[in-house]
Amino acid sequence: MILKGKGYHTVNLAAVQDRGGITVRNLDKSYGRHEVLKNISFALKAGDSLIIKGPSGCGKSTLLRILAGLEIPDAGEVWLDSRVVSAPGHYELPWLRGIGMVFQAPTLWPHMTVAENITYPIMNWPRDKRKARLAGLLNMLEIADKEASFPDEISGGQARRVALARAFAARPRFMLLDEPLTNLNYDLKLHLLEHIKMEVERNKSTMIYVTHDSEEAGYISSNILRFEEINQTSRIED
Repeated sequence: MILKGKGYHTVNLAAVQDRGGITVRNLDKSYGRHEVLKNISFALKAGDSLIIKGPSGCGKSTLLRILAGLEIPDAGEVWLDSRVVSAPGHYELPWLRGIGMVFQAPTLWPHMTVAENITYPIMNWPRDKRKARLAGLLNMLEIADKEASFPDEISGGQARRVALARAFAARPRFMLLDEPLTNLNYDLKLHLLEHIKMEVERNKSTMIYVTHDSEEAGYISSNILRFEEINQTSRIED
């Protein structure tokens, strides 16, 4: 399922890498003198889901941003579905990686309506298929009445649902969710967890899900990676 630690840098990581999924090898990242990631290695088989837990400031969000291509590591490799997307001298653009991502904050485009935000990743789809996908997501997440609204006209919980819909729209091979349900009430959180799990299983996506919530983690997957155990940096902040 999950391989981690120095002993897996050759044979075992390579075995998983050949079967697709996500493979990270010896990843380092610093901001000036602040070392955020050091010698990170793990692998996740295609179609599996992984929970990443750890204290604030231990590099979880930075890892997801590197996987998505939004940041470039100082050293190490990232492989997605048996192809290298990040390595010394090599960088694959974010929109070529087949990733849907939800950040800790919804980060919607303020000048776009809810419908435009959700369909942005599928603008190259035929119009009828795009409309059908939009309708399905709006109904599934119970925000159909907000289709023409702008982000500043909807609630925080609705904004999180729009962010999830946008991430799922293109049925991506990989899902990266960074504390996607923070500050939501229990009933809404449970409702969204059900739909996250359903969409991931339906699309056979490989998912990394970052959360501090043990109940939330248990609902998504029994595969749990405690990030501070594999991050060898000496500077972890709570």
